[in-house]
Amino acid sequence: MVKFNSENMTEALDRFGKQYKYPIYASIRNMATGFFSRPSDAISGYAAVTDDNFLILVQIPVFGTINDAEYFQLPVLGIKKLKLKKTAILNAYTVDIRGVADGKKYGFRIVTVSKVGGKGFPEQPANHAGFIEKLKRWSDEL
Repeated sequence: MVKFNSENMTEALDRFGKQYKYPIYASIRNMATGFFSRPSDAISGYAAVTDDNFLILVQIPVFGTINDAEYFQLPVLGIKKLKLKKTAILNAYTVDIRGVADGKKYGFRIVTVSKVGGKGFPEQPANHAGFIEKLKRWSDEL
């Protein structure tokens, strides 16, 4: 079972081999199953934006290891819909993103929070603000 902390986040995101900014811990739901997608499909993971305008996501099963993770690179040019909604509590955002990458349609719902319980993510508040700001800029450009 993987321990979610900034050290493991860095290890997972480094596997993309890209320079990235604003790495955050998030709940990520792959909406590829469409109508049959359930809230219980949400998986913890990590997200960041790259210097070459990709959104990178790592989904890690709750009882899995870093080797069981799924990795997604979503180019900004392939994004067809990007909607950010701030929740009423906890300075959290729900991000709905849909588009095409590598010739396949994708859809994700990402829930981010500015503070994560425990001490594993000391940079989360600053990175969360930068992550959301970058996605807002992308959304404005669509």
